[in-house]
Amino acid sequence: MSLENELAVAIEHYRHKRYAEAGGICEKALALQPRNDAILNVLGSVEFAQGNFARARHLVQSAIEINPQQAYRENLSSISIRLGCELLLSGDRSAALEAFQQARQLPGQSAKTQKDVESLIADTTLVRGLLTAGIGRADVSWKASPPAAFVEAVTQQLSAPIAGLAVVFFHVDLGAAAHPFAALHGQTWVTDYQATLNSAVDAARRSNPSAKVIVLTDRETDVAWLRPDCIVVRLPIDREHLMFSRMVSYAALAASGSLPGPALWLDSDVCLNRSADEVFRLQFDVGLTFRTTPGEAHMPFNEGVIMTGSGHAAAEFFGTCLGLYQAISESEAAARRYEFNVKRWRGGQLSLAAFTQWCFPPRAKDGLIAHGLTCRFFPCDQYNYTVQEKDDVERWQTKWALHFKGARKHLLDRLKT
Repeated sequence: MSLENELAVAIEHYRHKRYAEAGGICEKALALQPRNDAILNVLGSVEFAQGNFARARHLVQSAIEINPQQAYRENLSSISIRLGCELLLSGDRSAALEAFQQARQLPGQSAKTQKDVESLIADTTLVRGLLTAGIGRADVSWKASPPAAFVEAVTQQLSAPIAGLAVVFFHVDLGAAAHPFAALHGQTWVTDYQATLNSAVDAARRSNPSAKVIVLTDRETDVAWLRPDCIVVRLPIDREHLMFSRMVSYAALAASGSLPGPALWLDSDVCLNRSADEVFRLQFDVGLTFRTTPGEAHMPFNEGVIMTGSGHAAAEFFGTCLGLYQAISESEAAARRYEFNVKRWRGGQLSLAAFTQWCFPPRAKDGLIAHGLTCRFFPCDQYNYTVQEKDDVERWQTKWALHFKGARKHLLDRLKT
């Protein structure tokens, strides 16, 4: 059989995902013609499909050195981006950055791909900068005390510790541009936040009937529409830096000693589906929900669902995250990455990542010990699921918690059915 026919057979195997057969043909052909650019490129594609990204890149680079045609360059771009993503998730940020920078230099990319690569480079550079600055180091105490005015406000309004499970929400009404992301980008999101929070509270009640629901808010927001069994705590919140104020509020509530038992700290658009006993029976200090999307490797933990096993754990965790948040907001790395103050947006999830030194699954498996606390990691896909337009209610019923992020809040109507 001629080489041309052999390659045609190999490509056919590749298209039908018979990678072993395709690779075997290419390896034999390459042994006979080690400088054949077509063989190198096809074998590179086969290796790429099997997850062998480093060898795939080497093979396609070799093909380009022999014959620098556009198709090979486009193939190398895809491989370099994927390799960088894998390296990023494994924790090798230097090698990941090198792969992304190589991809940036290659022609033939769509505008979206170019934008994604630039974001990956910027986010990886941000994390490297924060780590180089020592932010999150385990041998340093990062714990900060929340402002006394916040702690005093909590203790004045909660006269006695709350027994049992607490479910904590944070809600401040900023009007039409209520979401910090919308405000930063000059957008107006029409969202009924009252209906959203009521849905979240109702879901918490259904799934955990004995839990106490606490709503942290500022001194101006109208919450008369809340269920009467909600405990409202008003705090001197800085609306300009709302996300930082949320961390301050969490830290103050935890530091007050008002929550001696387990607690769930939820975004106001998160609806619980199941009992909290399912997670707290695993015995941990802090539970964080993670995603393994390469584009979110700089912020692998989502703030929408946080679990603390005891009052002590909550005080230590949120106090430490508060200190990390402050350090990140003052860092040169964050100032270079963002045109806005991370106290308005991004800083909270960066502080959660800094708490674990950006160590998360698959690298960290199910959890680790950070700053003296046992952390357990839960996949967002099950424990903090971002609902999709295509979902049906049956799919939602398999999830522990549903997150109606951003423009997805209209999907809350499906819960009523």
